[in-house]
Amino acid sequence: MKKLLRIIGTAISVTVGTIYFVGYCYVEKNCPFITADSLEFEVIYQYYHPCLHEEFGVFKKGDLLRSEGYYQIWFTAYQKNNFLTRLLPHQENKYVYIFQINNGERIVRLFPNQSNLKNYKGHNAVQINVPYYLPAQQLDNNIGDKNIYYLTFTKPNGNIETLYENIINGQKWPVKMVNTDKLQLELIRRVKALWQQKQDKLLKTAVPMMHFKHREKPLCFDIKYIYRSADANYFQTLRHHSVLYSGDQYKIQFTAAQDSYIYLFQQTTTIHQQKQIYRLFPCFGNKKRDYFNTNPVRANVTYYLPEKGKHWTLDNQKGLEKIYFLAFATHTERGPQYKKIDQCDQAQFGAKHLPFDGEKIVPNERTFKRVLTFKHEDN
Repeated sequence: MKKLLRIIGTAISVTVGTIYFVGYCYVEKNCPFITADSLEFEVIYQYYHPCLHEEFGVFKKGDLLRSEGYYQIWFTAYQKNNFLTRLLPHQENKYVYIFQINNGERIVRLFPNQSNLKNYKGHNAVQINVPYYLPAQQLDNNIGDKNIYYLTFTKPNGNIETLYENIINGQKWPVKMVNTDKLQLELIRRVKALWQQKQDKLLKTAVPMMHFKHREKPLCFDIKYIYRSADANYFQTLRHHSVLYSGDQYKIQFTAAQDSYIYLFQQTTTIHQQKQIYRLFPCFGNKKRDYFNTNPVRANVTYYLPEKGKHWTLDNQKGLEKIYFLAFATHTERGPQYKKIDQCDQAQFGAKHLPFDGEKIVPNERTFKRVLTFKHEDN
């Protein structure tokens, strides 16, 4: 009898729960204890360094960014269109906060900031299907690991707003009247906890945390590749993946920001997949070695290849051309094969036997690599 009563009680509870869910949660959308976030977000991170890139490019979690480079963020909110959102009551999680934590001890709010508040009507409630572009941030010399946390709420979060304002106001006071270091650590703790809560709840929008490594600035060079058509009167910029034709002329100039060891090679791959590698710098060949064609190159001196006022001309061997610009901060970073190159002229080192390993070089603060690729076609 008791077992039967338990079964009847359970059935009644399930029935009442079902009626409540259908009547209030599904039809009336009035079910506060299971409310879903209705917005999802696309977030794009981009990075540019004047010594390494020609323009901004997407970077991913775990990537390496360097001092004096720039990164920027843009994001867009979209309406979710899934089964749970259609079934359950939901609210727009349109209030957005983006924080960056540096080395686990300093925190900066990227959104909203004063520029954002001015441009977006004085608040951080975002609109659906509207892209938001944050101002580009330059990486200073405070290297370390950086984490970016993206938080969304259905209403303004007064706790983290007040805490962040107290930090900013405390930093402005001429006399340190509050312990802003302690406030920073407290805000870091709260931001991490709020982000983790989003991660742990099925019906909430959790934007993945972005982590990147910030390291010292790389070796830096101003490199110009220029060309002109056989029938043109002036040179123009030779860009990556350009198409040049037999008879076209090209040349290179570069300036180093610091003394360094430079090596330029041109790799030609014919349409029959035959490869040859030519040394472009150091370029003394059978000429007398002098200040402008040997290593190490000097800081803030412009070098011209093949020589100032001269150029190379493409022959009739069409294919794919790659120009490798390799640099080392000191002689200790380069391999022994490069030392041999500095000691021998082109006649002693045949083009097929150059000890070239440009593909293996990984750019960092002590080494540099840039590869320019262009197609060589017939007229």
